[in-house]
Amino acid sequence: MGAEQDDYASYLLRLTKSDRDGHAWRASLESTADGQRLEFGSVAALITFLQERYGQTDEDVSARGEGR
Repeated sequence: MGAEQDDYASYLLRLTKSDRDGHAWRASLESTADGQRLEFGSVAALITFLQERYGQTDEDVSARGEGR
């Protein structure tokens, strides 16, 4: 998803229940900049992608005092 600026990214997030087991969630992200879509087999895979792409961990958020 290469058309993003270095300090801003915008996606459309879609969550759907998996047909296989009926309780697991699948996810997809669609870039609002270029329409590219990424599919993820689980919410955990989505979170891993976001952490790897944008480099923010729960510890980073806690250290800055940004709570949930």
